[in-house]
Amino acid sequence: MASLSLSFPLSLSFSLPLSQEKAVISVDWPKDSVVDGEAAETRRATIEVEKLEGARKVERVAKTTRRFTDTVLAAREGRPTKVERRFTSFTREEVEGPRLRDMPLKRPLDGKTIVMMRKGDGMVYEGADDIDASELSAEHLRPDPLLASLPVRAVGVGDTWNVDEKDYLAELNKRTTTKWTKADITATLAKLDTGAATVAYRIKLSGTTDRGESASFMADARHIIDPGKKRLLYFAMEASYSIEADKRRICMGSIVSSSMWTWKDK
Repeated sequence: MASLSLSFPLSLSFSLPLSQEKAVISVDWPKDSVVDGEAAETRRATIEVEKLEGARKVERVAKTTRRFTDTVLAAREGRPTKVERRFTSFTREEVEGPRLRDMPLKRPLDGKTIVMMRKGDGMVYEGADDIDASELSAEHLRPDPLLASLPVRAVGVGDTWNVDEKDYLAELNKRTTTKWTKADITATLAKLDTGAATVAYRIKLSGTTDRGESASFMADARHIIDPGKKRLLYFAMEASYSIEADKRRICMGSIVSSSMWTWKDK
């Protein structure tokens, strides 16, 4: 069964203020920025396996919490190209059916310090020679590829724009075993307050797993950004996906994920 690093459509509702103010909501990660980050993610999946005697259903839940400090060692045009990440904790709890382990299990990156660098279209890591590649799959220079889709112009509440499919898919396909070939993504400035702008996304993806099965993905997500400091404060996503073979659904799953950042400047 092919694996997906994905996510149940999130019900996003926002009260739109009457203000006609506009703001530029780009995000900058300049050199020497220091950010304390905490990412808590819960993954829920229901897998249906087709057999001659009938379908089998397995439910799985994994909860992962990462706490770390990032220092941007090099950046280009507001995008980090080299980042030191120091993990203060990295744990995971797993559920299979109704039983949850009593204590979170430490992951190999717990307490480690690594350096992440962009090299061509890929990533290289220092200080991670003893870490399996699967443990590094969630560690990136940007918290989320949707950040590259923020408009360069000032926008007001209710303004909508399309996300560049090519750039988003190129970044996303570096992170998953599924090859995503088509994307339909729209973004809307849903709310604008002092110190916080909320950008909502609707995402539809289609592609092929590493086993040649058809994959589809639907999600709602949101960023909360400080327009003045040009920094990301919060990201959340809920999504559903399915895998089909011979026009029969053989797998479905969901993810609920959220991340929150606080910044400390040098």
